Amino acid sequence: MILPDGSVLPGWVKLNITFEFNAKSVYCSRIAPWTAGVASTLGRIAGSWRGLKMKKTFYEFFAGGGMAHAGLGQDWECLFANDFSEKKAASYAANWGSDSLHVGDVALLESSQLPSQADLAWASFPCQDLSLAGNGAGLIGARSGTFWAFMKLMGDLNVHGRKPRMI
Repeated sequence: MILPDGSVLPGWVKLNITFEFNAKSVYCSRIAPWTAGVASTLGRIAGSWRGLKMKKTFYEFFAGGGMAHAGLGQDWECLFANDFSEKKAASYAANWGSDSLHVGDVALLESSQLPSQADLAWASFPCQDLSLAGNGAGLIGARSGTFWAFMKLMGDLNVHGRKPRMI
Protein backbone atom coordinates (compact mmCIF):
# COMPACT_ATOMS: atom_id res chain seq x y z
CA MET A 1 0.00 0.00 0.00
CA ILE A 2 1.90 3.20 1.01
CA LEU A 3 5.66 2.88 1.19
CA PRO A 4 7.87 4.96 3.56
CA ASP A 5 8.75 7.32 0.69
CA GLY A 6 5.02 8.09 0.20
CA SER A 7 4.68 6.10 -2.99
CA VAL A 8 2.08 3.40 -3.46
CA LEU A 9 2.81 -0.29 -3.99
CA PRO A 10 2.46 -1.51 -7.56
CA GLY A 11 -1.09 -2.66 -8.17
CA TRP A 12 -2.50 -0.09 -5.72
CA VAL A 13 -3.69 3.44 -6.36
CA LYS A 14 -4.02 6.52 -4.17
CA LEU A 15 -7.17 8.45 -4.95
CA ASN A 16 -7.19 12.14 -4.03
CA ILE A 17 -10.44 13.77 -4.97
CA THR A 18 -11.57 17.33 -4.28
CA PHE A 19 -14.92 18.64 -5.42
CA GLU A 20 -17.25 21.49 -4.57
CA PHE A 21 -20.73 20.88 -3.25
CA ASN A 22 -23.03 23.64 -1.97
CA ALA A 23 -20.11 26.11 -1.93
CA LYS A 24 -17.98 23.81 0.27
CA SER A 25 -14.89 21.94 -0.85
CA VAL A 26 -14.85 18.27 0.02
CA TYR A 27 -11.57 16.33 -0.02
CA CYS A 28 -11.33 12.56 -0.04
CA SER A 29 -8.22 10.38 -0.07
CA ARG A 30 -8.30 6.57 -0.35
CA ILE A 31 -5.88 3.76 -1.08
CA ALA A 32 -7.34 0.90 -3.12
CA PRO A 33 -6.12 -2.04 -5.16
CA TRP A 34 -6.06 -1.19 -8.87
CA THR A 35 -8.56 -3.39 -10.66
CA ALA A 36 -10.64 -3.14 -13.79
CA GLY A 37 -13.59 -2.37 -11.51
CA VAL A 38 -11.73 0.58 -9.93
CA ALA A 39 -10.73 1.87 -13.37
CA SER A 40 -14.32 1.65 -14.56
CA THR A 41 -15.64 3.33 -11.40
CA LEU A 42 -13.08 6.13 -11.68
CA GLY A 43 -14.18 6.76 -15.25
CA ARG A 44 -17.81 7.06 -14.17
CA ILE A 45 -16.90 9.26 -11.20
CA ALA A 46 -14.75 11.55 -13.31
CA GLY A 47 -17.54 11.86 -15.84
CA SER A 48 -20.18 12.70 -13.25
CA TRP A 49 -17.97 14.88 -11.05
CA ARG A 50 -17.09 17.17 -13.91
CA GLY A 51 -20.56 18.59 -13.40
CA LEU A 52 -20.37 18.68 -9.61
CA LYS A 53 -19.15 22.23 -9.60
CA MET A 54 -22.81 22.92 -10.08
CA LYS A 55 -24.19 25.94 -11.80
CA LYS A 56 -25.69 28.59 -9.62
CA THR A 57 -29.45 28.80 -10.01
CA PHE A 58 -31.88 31.67 -10.31
CA TYR A 59 -35.49 32.72 -10.66
CA GLU A 60 -36.12 35.62 -13.07
CA PHE A 61 -39.27 37.66 -12.43
CA PHE A 62 -40.57 40.36 -14.78
CA ALA A 63 -38.20 38.63 -17.18
CA GLY A 64 -38.96 40.46 -20.42
CA GLY A 65 -36.52 39.17 -23.04
CA GLY A 66 -34.28 37.64 -20.37
CA MET A 67 -31.62 40.29 -19.98
CA ALA A 68 -30.79 39.15 -16.43
CA HIS A 69 -30.37 35.66 -17.86
CA ALA A 70 -27.99 37.04 -20.49
CA GLY A 71 -26.04 39.05 -17.94
CA LEU A 72 -25.61 36.17 -15.51
CA GLY A 73 -24.13 34.02 -18.26
CA GLN A 74 -23.54 30.33 -18.75
CA ASP A 75 -22.52 29.60 -15.16
CA TRP A 76 -26.11 30.19 -14.05
CA GLU A 77 -29.17 28.02 -14.63
CA CYS A 78 -32.66 29.50 -14.75
CA LEU A 79 -35.10 27.41 -12.72
CA PHE A 80 -38.12 29.67 -13.25
CA ALA A 81 -38.86 32.75 -15.35
CA ASN A 82 -42.00 34.85 -15.32
CA ASP A 83 -43.52 37.71 -17.25
CA PHE A 84 -47.05 39.04 -17.54
CA SER A 85 -46.76 40.10 -21.16
CA GLU A 86 -47.26 37.52 -23.91
CA LYS A 87 -45.05 39.57 -26.27
CA LYS A 88 -42.20 39.79 -23.76
CA ALA A 89 -42.58 36.10 -22.95
CA ALA A 90 -42.31 35.28 -26.67
CA SER A 91 -39.04 37.22 -26.75
CA TYR A 92 -37.81 35.34 -23.69
CA ALA A 93 -38.74 32.00 -25.25
CA ALA A 94 -36.94 32.92 -28.47
CA ASN A 95 -33.79 33.78 -26.50
CA TRP A 96 -33.78 31.05 -23.84
CA GLY A 97 -36.51 28.54 -24.58
CA SER A 98 -39.78 28.15 -22.72
CA ASP A 99 -39.04 25.21 -20.41
CA SER A 100 -38.75 27.36 -17.29
CA LEU A 101 -41.07 30.16 -18.45
CA HIS A 102 -44.43 30.90 -16.83
CA VAL A 103 -46.58 33.59 -18.44
CA GLY A 104 -48.91 35.25 -15.97
CA ASP A 105 -49.37 37.75 -13.18
CA VAL A 106 -46.75 37.48 -10.43
CA ALA A 107 -49.51 38.21 -7.90
CA LEU A 108 -51.23 34.93 -8.84
CA LEU A 109 -48.14 32.76 -8.40
CA GLU A 110 -47.84 30.34 -5.50
CA SER A 111 -44.49 29.38 -4.00
CA SER A 112 -45.31 25.76 -4.84
CA GLN A 113 -45.01 26.67 -8.54
CA LEU A 114 -41.34 27.55 -8.12
CA PRO A 115 -39.02 24.54 -8.34
CA SER A 116 -36.29 23.77 -5.86
CA GLN A 117 -34.44 26.55 -4.03
CA ALA A 118 -32.62 29.10 -6.16
CA ASP A 119 -29.39 30.84 -5.27
CA LEU A 120 -30.79 34.13 -6.62
CA ALA A 121 -34.21 35.67 -7.20
CA TRP A 122 -34.01 38.51 -9.71
CA ALA A 123 -36.90 40.92 -10.14
CA SER A 124 -36.76 43.65 -12.77
CA PHE A 125 -40.13 44.98 -11.66
CA PRO A 126 -41.75 47.85 -13.56
CA CYS A 127 -40.32 51.25 -12.63
CA GLN A 128 -42.76 53.61 -14.36
CA ASP A 129 -44.33 54.69 -11.07
CA LEU A 130 -40.87 55.43 -9.62
CA SER A 131 -39.57 57.33 -12.62
CA LEU A 132 -39.53 61.11 -12.93
CA ALA A 133 -41.25 60.54 -16.27
CA GLY A 134 -43.98 58.50 -14.55
CA ASN A 135 -46.88 59.56 -12.38
CA GLY A 136 -44.95 59.52 -9.07
CA ALA A 137 -47.13 56.88 -7.39
CA GLY A 138 -44.07 55.00 -6.13
CA LEU A 139 -44.44 51.44 -4.84
CA ILE A 140 -48.19 51.90 -4.38
CA GLY A 141 -48.60 52.50 -8.12
CA ALA A 142 -50.34 49.94 -10.31
CA ARG A 143 -47.15 48.98 -12.16
CA SER A 144 -44.33 49.40 -9.65
CA GLY A 145 -46.57 48.06 -6.89
CA THR A 146 -46.11 44.58 -8.36
CA PHE A 147 -42.92 44.62 -6.28
CA TRP A 148 -45.05 43.71 -3.25
CA ALA A 149 -46.47 40.58 -4.92
CA PHE A 150 -42.90 39.51 -5.65
CA MET A 151 -41.86 40.14 -2.03
CA LYS A 152 -44.89 38.19 -0.76
CA LEU A 153 -43.75 35.26 -2.89
CA MET A 154 -40.24 35.52 -1.42
CA GLY A 155 -41.78 35.57 2.07
CA ASP A 156 -43.74 32.41 1.28
CA LEU A 157 -40.57 30.71 0.09
CA ASN A 158 -38.90 31.71 3.35
CA VAL A 159 -41.73 30.21 5.41
CA HIS A 160 -41.20 26.93 3.54
CA GLY A 161 -37.41 27.00 4.00
CA ARG A 162 -36.76 27.73 0.30
CA LYS A 163 -35.85 31.41 0.32
CA PRO A 164 -33.22 32.20 -2.32
CA ARG A 165 -29.79 32.97 -0.91
CA MET A 166 -29.80 36.35 -2.69
CA ILE A 167 -32.73 38.59 -3.65
